[in-house]
Amino acid sequence: MNRHNSQIIPASQWISIGYTEDDAQKMEKLQNDMKKYCDEDDTTKVELLGVEIGDQIYHDYGWMIPLWTELFDALHGRTSVEKVNISGIKLPVSIFPTLQSMDLNHLGLYATIIGVDGFHALSTFLGENSSLKYLTLGGDTITIFQLLLPCHMH
Repeated sequence: MNRHNSQIIPASQWISIGYTEDDAQKMEKLQNDMKKYCDEDDTTKVELLGVEIGDQIYHDYGWMIPLWTELFDALHGRTSVEKVNISGIKLPVSIFPTLQSMDLNHLGLYATIIGVDGFHALSTFLGENSSLKYLTLGGDTITIFQLLLPCHMH
């Protein structure tokens, strides 16, 4: 059941502002994937793939804000999602509170752009998150674990 109303921006519109045909098609696919995850309540894995690893899709936030907001609202608190992989996309900082609400096991960020504010938000997310076990940044997986110390040492 589609309960969301943001529109997919067609490839032709991306081409009109200077995107190549290939990148415009990738932008349209990215938006369709975002819409799919808005509607799939039982998915355990979210993959948002902009372009091949090593490249990034730079998008106009003005055009994409409604869809990002719709996606974050749909995913907020969705504990069925265990893994999120994002590749080749400039991310809005507002993604991190949504990720925090999801009890993720694994977060993968590949060739993403988050900027200084995003880096601070990522740091806060990592510091406050208790469910994340694996963090993959650019292909390197970092296993996160907590040391369990005895309560009383005699």
